[in-house]
Amino acid sequence: MLADQNYGGAGAWLGWRVTPSLRLGALATAGASSGSSAGRVEAAGHLLLDPGRVSGVGVYLLAGLAWRLAKDDRAFLMAGVGVESAPGSRGGWVLELGAGGGWRASAGYRWRWGNRRTTP
Repeated sequence: MLADQNYGGAGAWLGWRVTPSLRLGALATAGASSGSSAGRVEAAGHLLLDPGRVSGVGVYLLAGLAWRLAKDDRAFLMAGVGVESAPGSRGGWVLELGAGGGWRASAGYRWRWGNRRTTP
């Protein structure tokens, strides 16, 4: 289902690498939708296709649930694809595209603590 209104916001993401290839994460944002204040909360799993990469770009698939917090709260399934710089390193940029309550785009920077390198 595509969203019937636009939403733009900013927030924080927190994730945990359960296994070298599986990451669970939650995102909370605050912003505006159709001229009114709104928010969005997401819970997703990321399947990293090259989790130990310490240089270059790694690709991952994502799927989960999203909730739009506005005067007409709604929940959505979401799915997409992401790219991030050096997923096996201590930090890097991230870009995501997908669908979940409409088209979804996200950009940011991830700091990674306790990241285990999975390849030499």
